[in-house]
Amino acid sequence: LDGADESAVGKLAAGSALDFFGSGAHGTSSASAPPAKDFRGARKGRKGTAEDEADEEEAAGLPAPAAAAEGADGEKQNRRRAEEVSALRRKHRIHVGPGAPDPVRSFDDMPARGVPAWLVRNLRSLGFATPTPIQMQCFPAIMSGSHVLASAPTGSGKTIAFLGPLLAILAKPGKEFARAIVVDPSRELAKQTLDEFTKLTAGRKWSGRLLDKLSSEKAGQLKRLDVAICTPLRLVQLLRDNKISLDTCKHLVLDEADKLLDMGFAPQIDEILSYCPKDKGRMMQTLMFSATLPPMVVELAGSILTNPLRVSIGDVNAASMDIEQKLTFITHEDGKLFSFRQLLQDGKIKPPALIFVQSKDRAKELFGELVYDGVFVDAIHADRTKAQRDNTVKAFRSGKIWMLICTDLMARGVDFKGVETVVNYDFPQSASTYIHRIGRTGRAGRQGKAITFFTIQDFESLRSIVSVMRQSGCPVEDWMLRLKPKSKNDRRLAEYRQPKRKRIATVAGWDLAQGHKKKQMIRDSRKKPGGPAAGGAE
Repeated sequence: LDGADESAVGKLAAGSALDFFGSGAHGTSSASAPPAKDFRGARKGRKGTAEDEADEEEAAGLPAPAAAAEGADGEKQNRRRAEEVSALRRKHRIHVGPGAPDPVRSFDDMPARGVPAWLVRNLRSLGFATPTPIQMQCFPAIMSGSHVLASAPTGSGKTIAFLGPLLAILAKPGKEFARAIVVDPSRELAKQTLDEFTKLTAGRKWSGRLLDKLSSEKAGQLKRLDVAICTPLRLVQLLRDNKISLDTCKHLVLDEADKLLDMGFAPQIDEILSYCPKDKGRMMQTLMFSATLPPMVVELAGSILTNPLRVSIGDVNAASMDIEQKLTFITHEDGKLFSFRQLLQDGKIKPPALIFVQSKDRAKELFGELVYDGVFVDAIHADRTKAQRDNTVKAFRSGKIWMLICTDLMARGVDFKGVETVVNYDFPQSASTYIHRIGRTGRAGRQGKAITFFTIQDFESLRSIVSVMRQSGCPVEDWMLRLKPKSKNDRRLAEYRQPKRKRIATVAGWDLAQGHKKKQMIRDSRKKPGGPAAGGAE
């Protein structure tokens, strides 16, 4: 055959082959239909080669449409899951930084995320129906091993939010000393943290202890301890005396971090960190929790933590939405006591109530006035012994005391069940102090009330408190929002420069001065020759 005949025969053979594989069944003439490889080659804009044909045949042997459908379904599921997580965070006002794991929705989902079943049972036994928002996000965040910087409103369950995941990570009781350490700013808060640890580990052989005064003998015998709870000064003293070691510490928690990182406790925290292990192969996890995290504290935390995961609930530096907040104007200090008694008589201060003053001297003065009004009242401050403070707190919890006068010592994290009213007798000098004070009420979903007295002298600090009230949804006067705020430096130093206030007393200042003058004259007369006898009556 010549060349033309060979071409015709080749076309006829190709047409027969296409008809054999069913091309004619689709209504396409066998003579005009091009080979599939030539069509794909033209679509890709290149000539078909033997290597391309092999790739195309291999691809033709795979269920490409099925794989594409499976990939599309996977993408839809991921999108749906991301939307559900976003909706959950919006609902509970959970704000997180990049790389945060998905929150846990309920206690039923916790075992699948690595939380032991016994721990879930103990969590339910505490009366929680579902995890609180801070617990939803912090359980997976802490269990991922990240450093965490978390803030949430007062009474939102922050203690459980770090104790629970730490117990899940530790898994079981160990033989080392202090695998986890919790540092609290006050002894009262440290005791409360220990109580929560005891409840979470009920029925298990975990060991936790409040590191109080330890003699050398007791410290030497204390070899096994899973969680140590302490105040910064006590921990520093034990480390300096070489009574304990932090070589086996794996987790460090700074509770009420804003207080621990301020100018009062910062040196002690730095010294504690210097005793912590720094092996590159075993980095210690550090967690910081507080109701307020001012920018200065966040900056200090950034110098301590490496790439921390930020978690916040609700508006930053805002009070709980369950607290009814009210400002009461009193012209001068002399009118505060009368106004307080009037509110008490009108039933606007419902016990149990906490009354905050700015110093221990003013706490003593107010206690001396109210104790004669037939009110079951007591005071707690730094001058009282540990036993006296413990007994006072116990009496307040049991209802034997209706009103407790306290300084900012009690404003940090201490949880009193069912506090109805908080009275800021002395105006708080910073938004952080205000949030922590009123946070003693309206806890765990309960409603509460906060009454704040302010005088003409307090106008300079009024703007920051009004801003907190507005963020919390409380009505405020327009003129208050137009007040000039303090400078950044003045706000930072406000808590360390408390304003001078007149003493709390029913007797007028002039009468007190006259009485003091009379006593002084009597004392002087005794020293003169021929004056009244030393034992004579005044």
